[in-house]
Amino acid sequence: MHNFDINNDNLNLEGKYIENHLDFEDTTDLEEENLTEKEHPKPQLIPRPEYNPNYQVNSTNIITNSTEINHNYYENHTHNSHVNPHRLRDRISIFVDGNNMFYAQQKNGWFFDPRKVIDYFSEESGFMLINAFWYTGLKDSQDQRGFRDALISLGYTVRTKILKEYYDDSSGRFSQKANLDIEIVVDMFNTVDQYDRVVLFSGDGDFERAIELLRSKNTHITVVSTDGMIARELRNATDRYIDLNEIRNCIEKKDY
Repeated sequence: MHNFDINNDNLNLEGKYIENHLDFEDTTDLEEENLTEKEHPKPQLIPRPEYNPNYQVNSTNIITNSTEINHNYYENHTHNSHVNPHRLRDRISIFVDGNNMFYAQQKNGWFFDPRKVIDYFSEESGFMLINAFWYTGLKDSQDQRGFRDALISLGYTVRTKILKEYYDDSSGRFSQKANLDIEIVVDMFNTVDQYDRVVLFSGDGDFERAIELLRSKNTHITVVSTDGMIARELRNATDRYIDLNEIRNCIEKKDY
């Protein structure tokens, strides 16, 4: 759109003034200038492609060999990219670091119910659940098969890795570990446009930077762990910290 300004019989067209009384000037200089440009053309800058904020990678394709999904739940709850801007409830995603939480629960002497976790942080808290991820290490591909199937039936997306053995210098013993920190962070940022709040079940300080970046995107972060298992830097980086024992009555697994 051009900006026109009439002032003292002058017409401003994109910053250039054209007099009302035009004189036929000698165009020799202009022709020479055009000829020079043809012989020595100025280099043209090629514009860089613009970032497309609507492009998203399907998170189910990140780790195809170690991902198990309740597809019906996933289709119904996570592929709605056009969210009503006038929604009354915040969208929430839950990320459970299964290995880290196993030791936290062992320390406390009780275990939480995955179904109650979903209920507590969605229905009881008034938020709309978008995603629930569970990450765990396995001895082999059939390890914890029943538990994984149960998680999937509840709506969790399950990410797994085979445990690797390593030597612990401090204890002088061999231990097994499966580090899924990268998978957790990838899922967090791959689905960042789908949620307003994150609940992270972990006490691992390696998540500090990821949490800071998510908060810079106006995402509210809640970290759930327990005393003695929560890294100080992670606790300081989050918006809210919840000790497992504070919500024990709401999420504890009961043996009936």
